[in-house]
Amino acid sequence: MLDVRTLTVLFVLVNLVLGLSLLVAFRGRFRHGIGTWILSLFFQSAGYLLILERGSVPAFLSIPVANTLVAGTYALAYVSLCEFYAIRYWRTAAYGTAVALLVVLTVFIQNYPVRVAACGLIFGIQHAVIVALLLRTRRSSPMHTTPLLVAAYGAATLLFFSRVVAAIVAPRDFVTYFAASTTQSVTLTIASLLIIVVSLGVLSLHNERIYREKEQLATIDPLTGLRNRLAVQEILNREIPRGRRHEHPIGVMMIDVNRFKEVNDRFGHLMGDKVLQGVAEVLRESVRESDVVARWGGDEFLVLLLETGDKAHVVKERINARMAERNLRNPLLDFPVTLAVGTVDWNPETGAGMEAILAEADKLMYEDKRSGVQILR
Repeated sequence: MLDVRTLTVLFVLVNLVLGLSLLVAFRGRFRHGIGTWILSLFFQSAGYLLILERGSVPAFLSIPVANTLVAGTYALAYVSLCEFYAIRYWRTAAYGTAVALLVVLTVFIQNYPVRVAACGLIFGIQHAVIVALLLRTRRSSPMHTTPLLVAAYGAATLLFFSRVVAAIVAPRDFVTYFAASTTQSVTLTIASLLIIVVSLGVLSLHNERIYREKEQLATIDPLTGLRNRLAVQEILNREIPRGRRHEHPIGVMMIDVNRFKEVNDRFGHLMGDKVLQGVAEVLRESVRESDVVARWGGDEFLVLLLETGDKAHVVKERINARMAERNLRNPLLDFPVTLAVGTVDWNPETGAGMEAILAEADKLMYEDKRSGVQILR
């Protein structure tokens, strides 16, 4: 096995290469915490470079300051993940552990076993906090890479806590950092592997996020935040076979804003956009989370009521009531916004295709627009 100094040099090089590679790869696009993650790699490189200079520079720099930079590395890693997941964090708590370590190492600068135990404890706590953060995000923001990061940070947590136990149980085995030691060599080897795994995991997280953002742009209407026609088609391709298997009906509501062209002509297109956003909000509030609300195109909207049976008329009445309430609360000058609604129930027993159902709902919607009365069949 390589000696401790050589392993430390390799560890520094690994961090520098990873940091520089990510710096080049993400140049000009340091969003969602990637800039903070890159900074953490350079902090770790700086900390271990000072450790390598132990004996050549003042002890205060090569011991307390060097290890504080390493603690700062893990604090920055935590902050980076908080930024990625848009989670608020307490800055004092995030960086306070590094400051606490600086104080402890300054006081016990001549006691190597105590320094090992203190560093292991602080580093272990920092990694455990990161594991807790990742586990917390698994439900709210599930990512395929999260289990890999949990495993890597969990292994690092155990590694650091094991050093605490070893320093307490057998302090005589810890003489100096560069002393020939299987424990030290194994620690540096594992740390090098983990930093590679974790950096690749973070890179994968960001790639996954970019993919999801692009996917969202393709399926979400930017004005209203509702699903678009492409997203509805994908949902129908999934729900129609499911409805046939389980004999679940689907209510289809085609909705149009009455006299919308007049809104644009009289009040301008910006006001027209606000009307569409208001209608989208009313529709979202009127259905269940499991139902689907989409902007079908222009001033037309589509609502899919999954597994509703004959309850579509209840939803229609709810939409009309909330639209009327919104007109009273936020009147558009002297122009009340009303909706034309055509509703059709798709039943798996009829065997009718969804294209025919959509066409029927569209036809009923236009009949409703002409008559001024919502039509339900």
